[in-house]
Amino acid sequence: MPDPDVSAQIISILLERKEVSVKDLTKELGVSYPLVLRVINDLTGLGITTTSKLKMEGRGRPRKLVRINVGKLSELLEECRRNLSEVESLIASFSMSGGPAGEAAASAPTS
Repeated sequence: MPDPDVSAQIISILLERKEVSVKDLTKELGVSYPLVLRVINDLTGLGITTTSKLKMEGRGRPRKLVRINVGKLSELLEECRRNLSEVESLIASFSMSGGPAGEAAASAPTS
């Protein structure tokens, strides 16, 4: 499971921009390269981000670029909305049936 704070920050940055390098994310977030890379790999494994490589001119390693998978993120948000609706329905039906709050009130001593 990716680090929730770093994941949220990365997703926020990616929503603002089309594509960002792992190196730039590291600088912007002020965290280590291995941490950003681990979170990116976790997010990519979940389908939330995709990565590609940008070949640098001359010598040097290619830069790893990250981009958000908008389709997957939309799918996850829709799933959250459905789950929230189900939870709200369960809470409403539980409240109407008297649930623990109603039972506690009924069994409370009266003066």
